[in-house]
Amino acid sequence: MPAIRFKSTCRTVNVWCPSHHLDRTSRVDYIPALLRDGSLVYYMFGGFIERRHLRYEQRVKMVNILGFSANDNEKGPWEAITDQKLLGIFKERRYYLVLDRGKVVGV
Repeated sequence: MPAIRFKSTCRTVNVWCPSHHLDRTSRVDYIPALLRDGSLVYYMFGGFIERRHLRYEQRVKMVNILGFSANDNEKGPWEAITDQKLLGIFKERRYYLVLDRGKVVGV
């Protein structure tokens, strides 16, 4: 169950997905993505998608993600992600974080 830890407006939030349903998140939260002009746009987090399943979706730069865990639960171990933009996609009015062989992809 991959999981992310991201910085919300007033706290840190953990969100995880079952490994066999990467599009079913444990909770619904709005997370930001960076636009070309430097502004942030918030949409719901939809889960994860493997890079090999990408076609022509709109790619986005995901920000404010502090950690990633590829373990079977949301308790870690956590891989720290600091000041890094991650590859995501915008699909069905949700953001999905792209994984490549179970690891997040930097931009």
